[in-house]
Amino acid sequence: LAMASSEQRTVLFAAAACGVALYGLSRLLLRPAPGARRRLQFVPWKLVDVAAKAGNSGILAVDCKHPHLPCLTHHKTKEEQMPPKNLRGDTSSDMVLNALQQQSTILTSASAVTCNHFDVDAFVSVWSAMNPDQAIRNQAVLRRCAHIGDFRELDLSLPGAALGLKAACWLNTVERRLFSRPFEDSDEDKWPYFLERGRFDSFLAGPEACRDDW
Repeated sequence: LAMASSEQRTVLFAAAACGVALYGLSRLLLRPAPGARRRLQFVPWKLVDVAAKAGNSGILAVDCKHPHLPCLTHHKTKEEQMPPKNLRGDTSSDMVLNALQQQSTILTSASAVTCNHFDVDAFVSVWSAMNPDQAIRNQAVLRRCAHIGDFRELDLSLPGAALGLKAACWLNTVERRLFSRPFEDSDEDKWPYFLERGRFDSFLAGPEACRDDW
């Protein structure tokens, strides 16, 4: 740069300024409108710390704890990191669905979601944050699915319980058949498979097509 002509330096500085302006604009456009219900992107756990240390990462942690990120989790954590009382529930999925229902700023201010493990409640929490409209339409099923998956409790008289049971069984069966048993191995390959656009939606719309897996 020191050897460049004054005209070349002017062009380089203008290009740099343009790049900074475009980056700032992209960050602004990525921010959700106040009260908007938006689809969050998934960030693998192994990449979270780098983004979190950069500050204002926009990442929400669900069904787990992180010292530098907002969390929606039923796991025990510091009181200051606990979700607001009006969002709390038995499962982390309950909390995400409550936040969606209330259009809580903990979701509307986020642009991405992450989790440090894969299980039924973790998946339902992440999938709901990524697919808010479908989650709201299927929330009774999703709440039962997460409850069955985490607590192994079933009450078929509750709304959504029958399909919620099938969904929990399908998730466990496919996880074990294609990857590994829960917590037996790395979860990195599970997330892309189960979060593939349309895969879980298709199951919810037509579980009989997957009957062999539940």
